[in-house]
Amino acid sequence: SNGDLFFVYRFGSSGNGNMVIDHYSTAASAWTQVSSKLIDGSGSGVSPYWQAVVDSQDRLQISWVWRATGMVETNHDLMYARSTDATGTSWETSQGQAYTLPITKANAEIAQTISQGSELMNQTSMTIDSDDQPYIVSYWKPKDSPVVQYMVAFLSDAHWTVENTGLRTSPFSLSGSGSKALPIARPQILVAGSGSNAVVHLILRDVDFGSRVVLANSRVGSGQWSTVDLTTTAVGLWEPSFDVALWQRTGRLDLFIEKVNQVDGEGIGIFPASYAYVLHVWDSALNSLPDVLPQEDDATVTQSPTPSESVGSSDPSIPAPEDTATPVVPETTTEPSEEPSTPSTSTEPSDPSTTTETDAPAS
Repeated sequence: SNGDLFFVYRFGSSGNGNMVIDHYSTAASAWTQVSSKLIDGSGSGVSPYWQAVVDSQDRLQISWVWRATGMVETNHDLMYARSTDATGTSWETSQGQAYTLPITKANAEIAQTISQGSELMNQTSMTIDSDDQPYIVSYWKPKDSPVVQYMVAFLSDAHWTVENTGLRTSPFSLSGSGSKALPIARPQILVAGSGSNAVVHLILRDVDFGSRVVLANSRVGSGQWSTVDLTTTAVGLWEPSFDVALWQRTGRLDLFIEKVNQVDGEGIGIFPASYAYVLHVWDSALNSLPDVLPQEDDATVTQSPTPSESVGSSDPSIPAPEDTATPVVPETTTEPSEEPSTPSTSTEPSDPSTTTETDAPAS
């Protein structure tokens, strides 16, 4: 809230590393290292891969998986910790029990036990509700199914609960080293409200949905999900990205979208240039919940908006919002194409209290 920064990074290597945390004070205009080994993985021959969020009390909340080697299939378990204040010097579990630092494999709180070889992804996303309660999204393969599913972990009655969204239908293998070209993106999670009234939103790109940009919604604990297509054409191997500060301050969801490609394992490919644009997600999409939609059965209800020409966009891949008070795509003077026009506006600057991560060793 005061503009201070947390800078979080790994020292070491994949399968053998530690989490380092630095803090920037705007009052002192200076960086200090809070801990050179907040999470100690090297002592156990593992490395933490994390996601983080700063809550309304300026505490840093972190969740992570362990990786045993450089191979992604050795990802396992989902862990949790939070700082007790804005300094990041002392840490506790979700139950308020103080950690003895550094946090290690032996004393870390387990939110969910997940075995190696479960197609568990590292570094997905987490958020907090209006009561600062953590919500984590990742994906892995349940024990009783070959299909990888999006999983949402949250606290219910002070205990971790994991909900299998059941949104996916096709299996795939997550294995090997290096950057992977995968049929699904790392999901992003947002939550509105709190407690039993909390609504969970997931931002997805998935071959099961035609590799389009998709918003999935659910009332927490209901076990039912609805999906809304936010584009009508594929976005390649796009990874979801949104304006976190804008969402936290106003509840407005703006996505940064660009159709991208990737060659597995740091390969090199030549692809045509594509436009990057900001898509404002209309309120009716965020409010599209299973319990207010006609349901054919107990399966996930899917609702896709109908493209409209009333917004002034020549790109048929971008559906117009149902409430058109705020245009989501700028007007263009070019001929219709498969790519969106260049936006004439930009999102607000990012929240200075959010964290920065890197997967590279510190220099």
